[in-house]
Amino acid sequence: MFALTGIQAEQFLVGLRDKVYRGQEGRVLKGLNPGGKCYGYRNVPIEHLSKTMKYGRPAVLGVRLEIIDEQAEVVRRIFNMSTDGAGYGEIARQLNRDGVPGPRHKHWSRYSIFEMLRNERYHGIHVWGRTKKDRNPETGKKVAREAPSSGQRRVEVPEWRIVPEELWRAVQERRERVNASGIHRLGGMQRTERSRSYLLSGSLICGSCAGSMVICAGGGKRGYVKYGCHTRKQSGMCDNKLMIRQDRLEEQLLAAIEERLLNPPTLECAVKRCEEELRNRLAEMERQGSMTTVDSLSMRRQDLASRLARLIEAIEIGGGDLISLTQRLRDVEHEIMRLNETIAVHRPVKLDTAGDGVRDHVVKSIMRLGEMLKSEDMSRAKEAVAKHVGKLVLTPVEHDGRPVYKVSGSVSIQPPADTGKCRMQLVARDGIGTPTAVHST
Repeated sequence: MFALTGIQAEQFLVGLRDKVYRGQEGRVLKGLNPGGKCYGYRNVPIEHLSKTMKYGRPAVLGVRLEIIDEQAEVVRRIFNMSTDGAGYGEIARQLNRDGVPGPRHKHWSRYSIFEMLRNERYHGIHVWGRTKKDRNPETGKKVAREAPSSGQRRVEVPEWRIVPEELWRAVQERRERVNASGIHRLGGMQRTERSRSYLLSGSLICGSCAGSMVICAGGGKRGYVKYGCHTRKQSGMCDNKLMIRQDRLEEQLLAAIEERLLNPPTLECAVKRCEEELRNRLAEMERQGSMTTVDSLSMRRQDLASRLARLIEAIEIGGGDLISLTQRLRDVEHEIMRLNETIAVHRPVKLDTAGDGVRDHVVKSIMRLGEMLKSEDMSRAKEAVAKHVGKLVLTPVEHDGRPVYKVSGSVSIQPPADTGKCRMQLVARDGIGTPTAVHST
């Protein structure tokens, strides 16, 4: 019955999905909007005047789109800027500088401009079924991917048109020319090289806006790959315009990490904290009774001696099965003998005798971390950065009259335990110069 009920429930969900999809497709064919909001339009429900739903509200037959004149002007402005040669990022930065509210009251970004310039809804065509969502069986999350053109529905809705046909064609022709010419990939690589990765990618944070630091340049004459603020690159909403070469940043950071981890003060601090953690753990085990001590062994021997006396008394008075009592007496005697031998050879755990082992463990952890950070295996090195280094904040400052980055963060020798950590800060001179310690503990 359980299996049969599961099959019925699964079939019901499949049928419900198909019915919802068929109902939405019917709304599309009638020129209505089955989805969410779109910039430039407002959703206007079509109410059934003689039919009410829950709480007395009128039943909704469908949703039509109505053009918002103020947003429509912004849409046409974006298309005109694109035909004039402005890129996605440049358009977003100009709109943000002019204080134009973005979609959902957010700042404009190059991604929103990109999607807007290819949205056929603005020239009066509704494309239904462009993407398809499937659930990833491993993660359980829904993943959207491009659906084949054969399964898409294209419906003309002239009242949705915001962009004239000539302007729409001009923008699409320009996009096709740019795509055909092969835009040079940032980071010194072409579009086809999608497996290219860097050691610190995903670990750098801008100190000015708390956004991420990404590869922002790399297509110059020398092809140097440079990190810059992602927020400034995409929307221009950050004042941090300083960029730093990727190779020199990695070189300085690794040198600074090695310098701070291998110095005697850091080593002594890590050993001290490990010893403190070991001392606390031993005390906790002793309180919980999970640690073997001479006192616990003596108490156990005393309990067995009392039990032995009771067994001898029972044998003397002749109560119970003598054979069974005799066997239990032998077992208790053997247990007492074993405890006596254990107490004789027992040596209590002393922290001072384990100090050398703790020091060796810390030194080996530091050396292993250094080897992982310098590993030629990029996946192994990035895993070490994620586990031991975490996030690094790059804050632009003035140093000797020049703009530089001050990098701050923490290094954990033995994650996830909060032991063996050291704070570090260094100055990176825009890719030139050597690491300079500003503060170290």
